[in-house]
Amino acid sequence: VHVIHGTYAETVFHERSGTAGNPITYWADPGVVMTGRPETLTTAYSAFSLGARNYIVIDGFTITNTTSKGIYVDASNHVTITNNHVSHAGAPSLIHPYEQGIYMRNTTYSTISGNTTDHNTCIGIRVVGGNNNLISNNTSYSNYSVVETDAAGIELTGSSYNTVINNLT
Repeated sequence: VHVIHGTYAETVFHERSGTAGNPITYWADPGVVMTGRPETLTTAYSAFSLGARNYIVIDGFTITNTTSKGIYVDASNHVTITNNHVSHAGAPSLIHPYEQGIYMRNTTYSTISGNTTDHNTCIGIRVVGGNNNLISNNTSYSNYSVVETDAAGIELTGSSYNTVINNLT
């Protein structure tokens, strides 16, 4: 899916998985900005929301001012998140005042590389319960929380056999 320049206030939900030989790939032209769907009274939204999907690539997006996490991945495998700039996740949300730029939970054999995460309302990149992932060549700074004491550049919790290398936090 080739996304042309513009600003998109929507959330991409994946209906299908790709395969090893044919991953579903989302790649952005320069100037693509995604903000996620507008918040409702009970729901906040990410720009990309992936649950139980495999072989997905998200490449080259500017993701900012989402009301929830910038990129959310749960219970998936072989996901590649590269060359994105994710900032201000969780702001100005009242529902979720502390959110991560990139959040992967229970996801394996995936890659987070070449991204910049900054000014998110909690952690820049967070991997929870994920194994055998590669987190490399990312830059994460100025993430903060006014609610929690979390404000890490990169955090791994309950995760094993991951490789974290060449990141700048």
